[in-house]
Amino acid sequence: MLPAEFIPVAEETGRNITVSINISAKQLRDLTFPFKLNQLLEKHGVESSSIKLEITESLLILESDN
Repeated sequence: MLPAEFIPVAEETGRNITVSINISAKQLRDLTFPFKLNQLLEKHGVESSSIKLEITESLLILESDN
């Protein structure tokens, strides 16, 4: 189910929904990633306050090796 489908239903019922998005090390290093993410949020009508970004474990492993 797409966010554009379930978020309006949640809003109608008064429920708050947080969508978690896993972010890879590659995405975090991509300087255009914030712009791309913002475009997707706007395209699907998702408020940025309703998302939570989660960093994948691979990034933590890479950082600990350096």
